[in-house]
Amino acid sequence: MTTGYIYFELSSHQKALKLLRAIPSEFYDYPEVLLAIGWSALKLQDYQAVLSALRRLVINYPNYFNLEEAHFVIGQCYLKLGYYDFAIKEYNEITKKKPKPIDYSARLEQTNQELAIQGKLLEELSSELIVLEARLLLEKTLTASNGSIDFVSVDEREMQKKSQALNETLVQERQNLDILKNALLDLKKQIEKDQTYKDWRAYADYGKARALFLKSVPQ
Repeated sequence: MTTGYIYFELSSHQKALKLLRAIPSEFYDYPEVLLAIGWSALKLQDYQAVLSALRRLVINYPNYFNLEEAHFVIGQCYLKLGYYDFAIKEYNEITKKKPKPIDYSARLEQTNQELAIQGKLLEELSSELIVLEARLLLEKTLTASNGSIDFVSVDEREMQKKSQALNETLVQERQNLDILKNALLDLKKQIEKDQTYKDWRAYADYGKARALFLKSVPQ
């Protein structure tokens, strides 16, 4: 798939299309493959191939995160073919699925605050783990000495139970730490996505306006 993208970027759309079509449908990211096939076919003006690939994408992968782009390419295809009503229908699908653009600054600020909170929680949890590990080491030392330290008088069996409980707590705390780290990573990815994601509604509005204009022009 990567090689196909490279050929596409080099404007070798025929080679890109050949490589992309060779990818089996079992490929883990096949919706991306279909979208790339659609773009490559559009560049080659193979509109039937565009519709075949992207209709398959829209029908078989309704939860694909970038479905708006697929509708946009289909709309462009219909626009090139002169089927303006069909093009408008595709652009309307984008505006229906995607609300009007919003100011992301407040959301980004909130996300950054959440990141700061998560980071602080991770620091506190790490400190807690250090304390727990130190306590566990002390308990194991006392257990190994069989109560020989005069300021501690604890039954060895109880010490073993406490040591086991501390071990279980450490395992749980490490799992919590991993959960928080993953949450932190997800938040960072969301911020990056919000900052870089194309506003396909704006493209759709332009495409729709162009389709309406071309439709109004006497043939």
